[in-house]
Amino acid sequence: MSKPWTEILRAKTEIDAGQYDRAVGRLAPVFERHLTREDDDARLAATSLLAHARYMNGNQQDSVRAMQRVYEFRHDPGAEAGLFKAVAEVWIDPTKAIATVEAAAKKRSYPSALLIRASARSPSCVSHIKPCIDPSGRKRLAIRGIVLGKHNSVILGKLQAHCFAYVIAQHRGDSAASDAHLAELLPVWPILKRYHDCL
Repeated sequence: MSKPWTEILRAKTEIDAGQYDRAVGRLAPVFERHLTREDDDARLAATSLLAHARYMNGNQQDSVRAMQRVYEFRHDPGAEAGLFKAVAEVWIDPTKAIATVEAAAKKRSYPSALLIRASARSPSCVSHIKPCIDPSGRKRLAIRGIVLGKHNSVILGKLQAHCFAYVIAQHRGDSAASDAHLAELLPVWPILKRYHDCL
């Protein structure tokens, strides 16, 4: 594996652990020193992760600038680069994130694509008040947790999905579904109270 991709994967691990500044510090020099025009996929992945890490760290302006650079790429990305791009798009443009994940899935299948797609679809579900997570969907979330492990990003994605699903169930008057989603959220309720606008 090349030096840029090794650093990109290390940065993704740091982002999953909530170490956003560390990931930015790792990615910025890699992007500037090691990547050439010939390695567009690595450049796209690094730029996407930079945008994502800066967004998660609350640095909105730098995140927007990085996303502008992401959209300057005109090549057809490989599956891996496409997934990194989708990760950055989830919080900025969920519709584009879904399209990016679908395009990547046609080239190669990764379990992480399922979680990215679920996260991208969640805001859309709330805005249109459509069913988001039915019983089979909850089962798929549990399976993804087993496959993908207990990284912070996986836990955050599951919590986000349950938050949105709770809101949808409340709007639909489905008390059984809202209780089921609330039961998933109660163990971390003290943390969620700090982000009360989620519910």
